[in-house]
Order: sequence, then structure tokens, then C-alpha cells
Amino acid sequence: MGGSASSQLDEGKCAYIRGKTEASIKNFSPYYSRQYSVAFCNHVRSEVEQQRDLTSQFLKTKPPLEPGTVLYEAELSQFAEDIRKWKDRYIVIKNDFAVESYESKEAYQRGAVP
Repeated sequence: MGGSASSQLDEGKCAYIRGKTEASIKNFSPYYSRQYSVAFCNHVRSEVEQQRDLTSQFLKTKPPLEPGTVLYEAELSQFAEDIRKWKDRYIVIKNDFAVESYESKEAYQRGAVP
């Protein structure tokens, strides 16, 4: 508010800030009182009714996939240390999270050994 952070506020500034604060609270209070009363009534209702059908907080799990189901497949480039070049490979990840690497997509489709 003032020229420096540690300066004291004079009466004029205090009155100005107090007026702004009171006006903001006065404008906000009708909304707050309505929302508070609704929230309080919901809280009381839930305590009185003692709902027995509480929703589960456990994570939902998906049904297990069939063995060998492919989760992800894509082509990527792999650096071959022996020839010091990049080679295109076809990668398949199955539902047991095993990563299989093939020479090409055609090799995978033919059933070649990874």
C-alpha cells in the first residue's frame, strides 16, 4: 500500500482499507449464507439418514485380458553398437508387459522368433 513494506498506515489508509473490506464482505455474505445453510442441511441429513449404501473407495479394475493380447505395437529406431548405425525395429508389448523386438512388422506377422 505504502512506499515501503514496513511503513505504518495512517488513519486515512486504514479507513479506506476497512471500507473496501467491509463492502466486499457485505457483497459476499448473502452467497455465503445460502451456500453454508445448504451444506449444513446436507450434513445434518446425511447424519440422520445414516446412509448404508456408501460408495466404494477401492480402485476399479479392468477384467483380465486373454494371454498374449497385444497392448502396444510400433516401429522405432534402435542404435546397433556393432555396426554403429540406427536400425528400424518393430516392437510389441503384450499383456504380461514383455517387450518383443522384431526385424520388421512382416517378421512379426509371419510369427518369427523375437
